[in-house]
Amino acid sequence: MTIEIERTTALRRVELEALLREATGPDHRYLIRLVDDWERGSSRYDGDGEALLLAREGGQVVGTIGLIIDAYAAAPLSGRLRRLYLLQRLRGRGLGRLMVNRVVALATGRFEQLLVRANRPGPASFFEHLGFRPATAEPEATHVLVLPFAQVHRASRARGERC
Repeated sequence: MTIEIERTTALRRVELEALLREATGPDHRYLIRLVDDWERGSSRYDGDGEALLLAREGGQVVGTIGLIIDAYAAAPLSGRLRRLYLLQRLRGRGLGRLMVNRVVALATGRFEQLLVRANRPGPASFFEHLGFRPATAEPEATHVLVLPFAQVHRASRARGERC
């Protein structure tokens, strides 16, 4: 079956039932928080450059990933990758990488860097495999990905050029 990744502007708790049934521990807590924050209106992923993406298989949500403006980052123009979850039966097939790559594409040109908090060995290894590096200058993140446009933009600014 084909899996589609789409941006959403409407989220319903019932759509995440399969994920909520499967997730345990911290994964379950952050999926509950995703839905609760959405329903309260405190986090709708609708700021400039923000997005919530859902992976669907046959209409059923099988994964989530979000991109927000990171207001707590030490560096300006930082985005944060949040709420990445994928049903276990679909892991190891490249779908997680595809979801992260979609967020990176959305973030490029808008943010200088993407931050993520991956406190467990499995997620940390996953992000490192995708090019994220340990975040030494960001106390609220474990990993950072400097975006390609930002590297060119910063080099131009350092030479006094306008971008």
